Amino acid sequence: MGLLQGSQIFTFTTGTGTPLGLAIAPVMKITGNPETFKRNSENMDINASTIIYGEETIEAVGKRIFNEIIEVANGKPTRSEIMGHRDFFLPVFAGALRQNGDLP
Repeated sequence: MGLLQGSQIFTFTTGTGTPLGLAIAPVMKITGNPETFKRNSENMDINASTIIYGEETIEAVGKRIFNEIIEVANGKPTRSEIMGHRDFFLPVFAGALRQNGDLP
């Protein structure tokens, strides 16, 4: 997960429209599923299903995502922030818990 590696903006690709928003970093939600975008457009930042319909190229959508990242880095709120999603979690991996080779 990029947040554990120092990411400042989290790009989250979703097929189902998971309403994820994090307290520690902005979350940009991207979907390539047209039904998900239609059903959850208020919760999605980028609709990439335009590729499927031939309305945009992969490169054009990539540029759109890149430009949105720049705008968010400059203070534009993401849909998660606008909707007030402020989840906080710390993923724990078994390897991180080991002391002397044993799990607690």
